Amino acid sequence: MGRGNPRTWQKWCKKTYKVYCGMSDDWDDPESVLITVRDFYTTIHDCGNPNPSGYISYNALQDKLEKRKTVLDHCNSPQFIGRMIIDSWELYKDDYPRFEKVFFDACLTILVTAEENKQLSLLTKNDKYGFRVEVPTDKKYEHLNIELFERVGSSRWSDAIPADIDEFPTTEGLLEYEKKYLV
Repeated sequence: MGRGNPRTWQKWCKKTYKVYCGMSDDWDDPESVLITVRDFYTTIHDCGNPNPSGYISYNALQDKLEKRKTVLDHCNSPQFIGRMIIDSWELYKDDYPRFEKVFFDACLTILVTAEENKQLSLLTKNDKYGFRVEVPTDKKYEHLNIELFERVGSSRWSDAIPADIDEFPTTEGLLEYEKKYLV
């Protein structure tokens, strides 16, 4: 999208909710589940970056300061959240505000390097063997020794300091839900 025409994540969310409503009768078919979850994932990536956390990995910070490329990691694993919504559809089907909140939470991003993003993505699997989580969402960065920094009171990355995260920001119910998929 060009300048002056920003993406409105709420429109993307509403489209996704309608897809979930339309597909819910077909969730006894694994391919229909895959289609729906994949649509959720793609929409999260396509709706812009409405929910930046303000966190950046140490390595991405160094890249930023050297004007090298960084990437956004959707730290709450959108594809997995899409599956969580399907498995808990009774909570969402008549509660659009709840769906919208979880959608927004799935948009949460942290700046990382491309290699860190790849390593993080490998901690959640969705393949012919099903969904599997190797490390809980709130422990992924620690598991990979990715130190997070944040800008406090400044808009400049050069002023970033180590992040003091008391509780990793996850969406409601995600940590409990993923326990049954931990390997």
